[in-house]
Amino acid sequence: MDSSEMKIFEMFTRVRDFGAAHAADYPAESLGGRMFAEIGSVIEALNAQTAAQTSGLAAARETTGSKAVARNALRGELEMITRTARAMAIDTPGLDDKFRLPRSNADQALLNAARAYHADAEPLKTEFIAHAMPEDFLETLDELVGDFENQMTVGNRNAAAHIAASAAIDTEIERGMTVARRLDPIVRNKYHNNPGVLAAWMSARHIERAGRKGPKKPADAPPADKS
Repeated sequence: MDSSEMKIFEMFTRVRDFGAAHAADYPAESLGGRMFAEIGSVIEALNAQTAAQTSGLAAARETTGSKAVARNALRGELEMITRTARAMAIDTPGLDDKFRLPRSNADQALLNAARAYHADAEPLKTEFIAHAMPEDFLETLDELVGDFENQMTVGNRNAAAHIAASAAIDTEIERGMTVARRLDPIVRNKYHNNPGVLAAWMSARHIERAGRKGPKKPADAPPADKS
């Protein structure tokens, strides 16, 4: 959650705590009781989705590092094949045209090039090995392709989990705000003759602006009793 969402979440917890403190006035079967219970449900859902969001983001960052390592390893293997093909092209003009690294930095472009390299190098395997390429260079290329592709898949999955959790947080915040709006007139009507409790409600219901420090008078605080 960002700072604005955290302020709203804090408001939800204050509203829940207000309901718990005045539970005797809101039986479970009453509309107010059901609304306070739903706020509790929103908080539970937000706690779960925030954990999923944080976990997904951490996993995505970790995968980004692993993917970079796999990408560099694959590109290094392709560069070695390209360098060797240039030397082989001295005797076989045009051969180096088959082994050109993609200009695009896109991941899929690198994978497509790697698969093409494998297909084009296989019938020339003996000659590549004669130029001091490892005997298992094609098997190594296959492994590097598989590793990079796997890192791409894991990265996409982690990113999707983070996005899904973020969307779920938005949904739960919207649900909680709707419940808080429904609760507001119920609580105000209940305590219209009790300025102390009403002031406590207004304070609980108030949402602080993100980045503000120190206490702030609730914007909707009831007027002082001048009688």
